[in-house]
Amino acid sequence: MGTIIRYSEVDYKINKNDHNPPHVHAVGRGGVALIDLRSLDVLEVDGFSKRDMREILEIVKIYHDVLMDEWRTLHNED
Repeated sequence: MGTIIRYSEVDYKINKNDHNPPHVHAVGRGGVALIDLRSLDVLEVDGFSKRDMREILEIVKIYHDVLMDEWRTLHNED
């Protein structure tokens, strides 16, 4: 799983062999979260505060196009 973005001690990662729906893993500060890249819904979260999650979701929104492009590249989607 490669880090696509690192911001404020949180790595945003996409795994080449991962399942649908397209999603990003946020890992850091003692927490992990999975965010759906299509709906921006939080699929799983453990160890992040509500404040952390607000920041994480904001970063995913800002870098949404980059993250989706990386998902498509890693999963051979056009």
